[in-house]
Amino acid sequence: MARIRSIKPQFWSDVKIANLKNKLAGYFFIGLWNFADDEGKFPFDSKALSLHMPIFRSKEVVTYLSELSQQGLIRKSACSQWGVITNWNHQKIDRPVVPKVKKEEIQWLEIHDSTITREPSTSPRCKDRIGKDRIGKDRIGSTQVHDSSKELNREIWDAYKTGYQKRYKVEPVRNASVNGKISQLAKRLGADAVGVILFYTEHNNQFYSKHMHAIGLCLKDAEALHTQWKTGRSFEPTSQFARKKIDYDEVAALIVSRGGSIE
Repeated sequence: MARIRSIKPQFWSDVKIANLKNKLAGYFFIGLWNFADDEGKFPFDSKALSLHMPIFRSKEVVTYLSELSQQGLIRKSACSQWGVITNWNHQKIDRPVVPKVKKEEIQWLEIHDSTITREPSTSPRCKDRIGKDRIGKDRIGSTQVHDSSKELNREIWDAYKTGYQKRYKVEPVRNASVNGKISQLAKRLGADAVGVILFYTEHNNQFYSKHMHAIGLCLKDAEALHTQWKTGRSFEPTSQFARKKIDYDEVAALIVSRGGSIE
C-alpha cells in the first residue's frame, strides 16, 4: 500500500543525490519512499516497481536501482528479493505498521555488494531470511529461463490486470485467445505496449467502457492508443461508423433547428 512521505530540504543538496549519473534516479528514489513499508523495505523487483510507478520503464528501474546502490542509498537482500533504504530515519512514522517480514529477519548484503544488479530468485540456491536461530534458511529459486518475448508478454498482462482490477474490482479473464492478442500487441508496439495497455484501462471512451475494456479493442486501436499515450491526449474513435453517426446527428439537429422534421 502506498504511503505519504516527506521530503526534507536537505535532500536537494545531498552529495550522494548530486553524484547520481542519471538525475531521474533521484526522483525514482523519492518514489521508492511511497512504496516502501514503515521499515524502509521494498520489493527489489524492477517490474513490480515500474507497475507502481508507470512513468518509469522496467529497464530504467534496473539502472536506477543500480545507481542508488552504488551511492549507498539502498541495500538489497542476499537473494535480491528485498531492498531497503539505508537512511530511513529521515522519515517520521506516526503510526508504524508492523510488517510480516521484519528487517532484522533478512540477510542483507554489504553496500559494496549491493551494486550487483540481478532479478529476484535467479540463483538455484540462496539464503534470504535468517530466522531466530540465525541460521540461513535455504530457498530454492526458479531456474527456468524466459526469452525476451515471453517476459514482455508477462509485463503486458500484469499491466492489463493491474489496470483492469483497479477499474472493475475483478481480475480479467485470461485464456488462449487473450494470450494471442497480448502476443500480437507486443509485436506491434514492442515494450511500449506495457504503458499503452495500462493507459487503455484508464481510458474513459464510452465505447471502451461499454465493452468493459476488452483487450481485443486495445489491439484493434493499438497505434491510435499509442499516439494518445505518447501525447497525453485522448481522442474519440474515428471509425467509419462513428463518423457516419456524428454526421447524421449534425444534419438532424440542423433540420430540427429550421423547423423541419426527421420522422
